[in-house]
Amino acid sequence: MSTCQPYRTRLCTIPRLLQHSLVFLSYLALSLALTWPLAKAPAQCLPLGAEPAATVPLLNLWTIWWNVDRLGHGYRDYWQAPIYHPADDVFAFSEPQPAVGWFALPLWHLLPTPASVYNVLLWLFLTLNGWFSFVVLRRCRLAWHVAAVGGAFVVMLPMVRLQLGVFQLVSLWGVAATVWALLEFQRVPNWRRALLVGIAFAVTYLLCCYHGLFLSVLLLGAAPWLFGRRLWQSRFWAPAALAVCTAGLLVAPVVTTQLRVSKER
Repeated sequence: MSTCQPYRTRLCTIPRLLQHSLVFLSYLALSLALTWPLAKAPAQCLPLGAEPAATVPLLNLWTIWWNVDRLGHGYRDYWQAPIYHPADDVFAFSEPQPAVGWFALPLWHLLPTPASVYNVLLWLFLTLNGWFSFVVLRRCRLAWHVAAVGGAFVVMLPMVRLQLGVFQLVSLWGVAATVWALLEFQRVPNWRRALLVGIAFAVTYLLCCYHGLFLSVLLLGAAPWLFGRRLWQSRFWAPAALAVCTAGLLVAPVVTTQLRVSKER
């Protein structure tokens, strides 16, 4: 009996892995279709969305380059971007998107042009929007095909399609990942899941400060509904504090600079 158990366990995980892989690939195909004909010339073109000119997409392309460049230098002089001379710490005036650099760095050395890096990241983030939403819906015990349709709707959100030229607003997947991590933590509030919540929220903020700020406000209001009786359990608060501290430590370098520069200016 004990020798058969691992084999049965592996067999049970294969359909789930296949299911998630098929859903992910379906969302990728949907992302390519929604941005068509961008896939015909990804190395030369940038999506505009509802933007009347390419100013904002080009700014975001430059932001991706700056993050890749500074990541390669250990983030030295990260806030001293070559804009708004002669002011100091001028990158704090912009949407920094440091987490995008983590995804862009390997692509920067593999793909032929900066535009192709931008477009591959766009397709990846649209796909992750749907996939993490699918994971959240499955965690809420919806049937897999219902969850798959729900994830597809998130990929096709009109707000996101209109904002394809504003790259940072596309990355809703950080919000969905944070919601999923919170649902897992609500079920079993242990240290590992607390770390996961903190990391997911930090990634959300570091992908898009707007999403991180709005999500923090929503979570403050949703906490009593989400955790309910657990708020009165003493063993809940230690891992909850770890989640908050993890998120705070990861976003602190960005937030403190943004607050300091905004006060100085």
